[in-house]
Parts: sequence; C-alpha cells; structure tokens
Amino acid sequence: MANTTTTTTSYRPEVAEVSGNPFARISWGGIIAGLALVIALQMLLTLLGLGIGLSTVRPATGEAPDAAAISLGGGLWWVVTNWIALIAGGYVAARLAGSHHTEDGLLHGLVTWAAALVLGGLILAGAVSQAVNTMGHAVGGIASGAGSLAGGAMAADGPRGPRDGGAMVEARRMMDQARGLLRPQDPTKLSDEAAVAEVATGLTRMAADDQSVDQDRLAAVIAAKAEITPDEAKARLQQWQGEVAAAKEKLRMAADQAVIAGRHIAFWGFVVVVVGAVAGCVGGCIGTRHYVATRVVTTRTTHTDVPPTTRL
Repeated sequence: MANTTTTTTSYRPEVAEVSGNPFARISWGGIIAGLALVIALQMLLTLLGLGIGLSTVRPATGEAPDAAAISLGGGLWWVVTNWIALIAGGYVAARLAGSHHTEDGLLHGLVTWAAALVLGGLILAGAVSQAVNTMGHAVGGIASGAGSLAGGAMAADGPRGPRDGGAMVEARRMMDQARGLLRPQDPTKLSDEAAVAEVATGLTRMAADDQSVDQDRLAAVIAAKAEITPDEAKARLQQWQGEVAAAKEKLRMAADQAVIAGRHIAFWGFVVVVVGAVAGCVGGCIGTRHYVATRVVTTRTTHTDVPPTTRL
C-alpha cells in the first residue's frame, strides 16, 4: 500500500472582528493624519497653480491675461485641487484607521472633510474680520470728517453737552435754534466760519433728502462769500446735487451687484462644499481594508493498494 500526500495553499477573505464599543471604531489619529495631508496637498497645489498663473504674466511686454479669466481659472483650480486633497485625506484617514467596513471608512473620510471645513472656516472668518475692521476704520474716519465739517460751528462756539445720546441730540437742536435766531438775514454779514458751517449743514441735510432745506438761502450765502451772482450760485448748487445723485446711483448699483455676487458665491460655495464631502467619503471608501487575507493549508492523503509481487 502506498500513501500519497498533496498539500494545497490558498487564501480566503475573512472579515475582521469588530469591537462592541462603537467609539473604538473611531481612529482620531487617522483623521488627524488625513487632515494634515489635506492641508499640505492644498498648499502644495495652490503654490503650483500660483506659479502657473504668474507664468502667463509678462511685465516687460505688458502682456497679461484678462482679469476675469484669471479669476475663473484660479477658482476652478482651487476647487479641483481641494477635491483631490479631500480624496487623498479621506483615503489616508480610513487606511490608517484599519477599518474593514465600508461605512466606517466612509465616516472617517466624512469626519476628515468636516475637520478641514471647520479649520478653513476659522481661517476665512479671521481674514474677513480683519478686512471688516480695516474697512470700518476707514469709513469711520470719513464719517468723522464729514461730521466735523457739518458741525464745525457748534463744536467751536457751542457748549459740549453730556455724553448721553438723547441729551446730545437735544443740545444740538437747541444750538441749531439759537444759531437760527442769531443768524443775520444779510448773508454778506456772516463770518466766514459761520457761512461755511451753514452751507455744510445745509448740504448734509440735502444729501439726506431733507426737503425742508432753504436752498435759496444757501445760494445767497454761496453768492455772497464766493462773490458770484445768485444764478451762478444756484447753478453750483444744482451741479452739486447732480453729483450727489450720481454718486448715490453708483452706490445703489454697486450694492445690487454685491448682492447678486454674494448670492452666486453662496450657492456655488454650497455646491463645492457638498461635492467636497462626497470626495472625502469616496477617499474613505477607497482606503477601507475590505478583508484580511487568511492562509489556508489543505493536506490530503491518498492510499493506493499495490498488488503483491509473485516470486519465481
């Protein structure tokens, strides 16, 4: 009898055991590593895009692409590279987490996207806050200068009221009434400071669409101090009104355009962020370890009957 032994080696997929504790399935180390990769890739690809964009500018010859084309190309580049970085970050997060279930890898990619979004939002909020503060200081300086011009006479001659808002308004009203009682009817008898204050106050009220302003009085003061005819003074006043109206119209148009641009940015920003979440989930699914290879060794022994040998 002869024995024949056959050994076969094969591999079969085997799903890993999952801990009963759901928090044990979260790998914060993998998520942090994925977030770091997202930031690094985004910075690297942004620098690459900046280099490509600057290579199209020729200061010596004055050649440069259109500003709209640069903005569009830069925006598309940033969006695509952000998606690529999120896919890579989700992949690394799920891979390092050692997850063996697709939903676990997907959630690791999603959390990596969320962390990147929160960090980017904080950075953007800081930049916007700084810009708003700078703009606020500039506008405050302009408004302060306009207020000083409009109330120059009261600040110079009138008493300073208390710092309470209502009391200050009442003090200003009383000063205006006193100035009206003491104002000479003949514009030529006004001092230069009083004339400037009266004209500035009238122009400020006209700019605010106050219909009670005595425009004839303003024209008379302008004519007396500028040594021109009343008709020329009225023409100057009308020209100023036209300039103010044109400036207001430009501001309205700019505000409308800003609202439209903000609406488009908000909508497309929402789309980009949602697609970024999908990109993170895709990376997490790709990085999931779907099975563990297990070596299986099979041994089979075969018995063969050999007939006896006949002797001569």
